[in-house]
Amino acid sequence: MKKYELAKDLNEKIVSGLMKGYQEYIDVRKEKYKTMRISGAYAWVKGNHIDDKVAEACADENVDFKLAKAGASWQYLQFRQEKDEVLFIIRNARYFNENEVSKGKDIHGNTINRNKAYLEDLMKINSDVDFGHIENQATSRIETIQLELSDLFVDEEESRAIKQLENEFERFYMITYTIDEAHNISKISLYMPNPINNKAYFIEDLTVYIKSDQITQVDEETRDILAASAPSDDFGYGIEIVVEDIEEKS
Repeated sequence: MKKYELAKDLNEKIVSGLMKGYQEYIDVRKEKYKTMRISGAYAWVKGNHIDDKVAEACADENVDFKLAKAGASWQYLQFRQEKDEVLFIIRNARYFNENEVSKGKDIHGNTINRNKAYLEDLMKINSDVDFGHIENQATSRIETIQLELSDLFVDEEESRAIKQLENEFERFYMITYTIDEAHNISKISLYMPNPINNKAYFIEDLTVYIKSDQITQVDEETRDILAASAPSDDFGYGIEIVVEDIEEKS
């Protein structure tokens, strides 16, 4: 699998940006909780902070980015390193389903019934990748319950733009981060999705690139703030809000 690993310097930058983005997100959550009468919506901006800091950190590695849309209005960044013809995105492991990549899971940990068109299209970048020698490799199992938005709306212009990426890039990756019960990032993983069987194959554990001074110190007060709006503290890309779920959490 080493032939599919990213460069060490790039991995370090990705992890650095991811950790900085998560720290910034926590700082904003705390500030808004203390200064605003209502601040629950800030629980949904984790991905924005992380994407922004990853883009900033990876600039030194000649990684460009493009603002893209998943579904009707949810935005995310596509990270592009044209030199190696690599494109990657960052995702919270809570929304990641390695056995059904284009579907993800719902709040109960079940596989979503709908496919997300943008993920189906992005995975096609890997159409020429030889998955044969890694199919029997053990993959990292992440079975965390999550809130997931389905791809209820297809942006035709966005879809056409993504399909053009097949001619520009040779490899597409998904980088996932796991947040544990103590609200710390405890794992960062690199996956390569296979468009043939809709499965993601574990390529590399990026957790080893986390430095001690990058680890967020989450005290009891901060944990209480972060837990105040759980479990909807983060949204996947293309979200389905189910009435039953809202009623359960209200």
